[in-house]
Amino acid sequence: MKYQIMIIALFVLGLNSKTQSQFKIENDYLLKGKLLTKIDENIPQCGIASIATVVEFEIINFTDSSYSERIIPVIFACPNPNQSGLFEVGKTYEIVLNCNESDLSKWVFWESSKESLTKYKMKKKYWFTELKK
Repeated sequence: MKYQIMIIALFVLGLNSKTQSQFKIENDYLLKGKLLTKIDENIPQCGIASIATVVEFEIINFTDSSYSERIIPVIFACPNPNQSGLFEVGKTYEIVLNCNESDLSKWVFWESSKESLTKYKMKKKYWFTELKK
């Protein structure tokens, strides 16, 4: 009987975790925008510290209707040299952003991009997750 209760409990916990992961998908947004600032290629990769940088996009189309500015800062966590080569200033990209509520104090922001986070009045912080092809 104990084993049956444990199996049922694990099953219910599994369903709960699946439901939570499906909820996180609702925090994803699609942005089509023109890149205004470049990803600095001198940023060290993540290792001991979690490095992040911020780049700005001019919004062409954005699925988060609560954001009303024309320009949006996007956080790139642990940018790597491949990302700086993928993105060119002035080109238009479709990217997926996530609005996870990560504690910003855990991240070391590259000095040249820090002010972009505070320049705009944002209720949410948008994190780059993938480039759409």
